Amino acid sequence: MKNIYILDEHQSSKRNGIGTYLKELIYFLQKMDVNICLISFNADESEFSIRTENNIKQILFPPFRRGGFLDHHFSITSFFRLYVEDSPNNIFFFI
Repeated sequence: MKNIYILDEHQSSKRNGIGTYLKELIYFLQKMDVNICLISFNADESEFSIRTENNIKQILFPPFRRGGFLDHHFSITSFFRLYVEDSPNNIFFFI
């Protein structure tokens, strides 16, 4: 089974129409035999969290106190090593 990881910058997606695209993408992916994981940066959260809603795993990063999330790539890759299993069945979408 394929694992679909969708990486999203939450704050800008709420303003630029990507959020609507993301909802439609997830709607169609749910009809396929795949695992879906939404990884949101700058989410409306006060701390890092992982949850599952409607069979979609969500990895939520709160806003970083200093700089954008791309400035913290070492922290992000550390979380990926812990929570994303290395597999040839992984597919990543950068939204």
